[in-house]
Amino acid sequence: MWAKYKLGEMYRINDPETNAPAVRNPYYHKPGALPLPAAALSKLMEAGVKVVACNLAITFWSGVTAQKMGLKHADVMKDWVDVVYPGIKIMPSGVFACNAAQSRGCHCLFAG
Repeated sequence: MWAKYKLGEMYRINDPETNAPAVRNPYYHKPGALPLPAAALSKLMEAGVKVVACNLAITFWSGVTAQKMGLKHADVMKDWVDVVYPGIKIMPSGVFACNAAQSRGCHCLFAG
């Protein structure tokens, strides 16, 4: 998806190894994109961290991307939803997910 939609170029996200626009998600496997190697999403998930994606954000940013590329929003959004990494749950709203997690005893949240 990153290469297909030129997300690194469009959103100014560089690959930490090449310093060129990212053509794959640098936050999932590439610890160099984050301050601590253990902070890569794949490492966090292996350690039991629950990761959710905000459907509102997916809807908004896929719409921005579709508009910039002259594509149909529904097609871009479907592509994005179809490639969410296994183990990541899409929630209707990230704010809702954070509130629900806190009400169940979660004490450390990152929303961003």
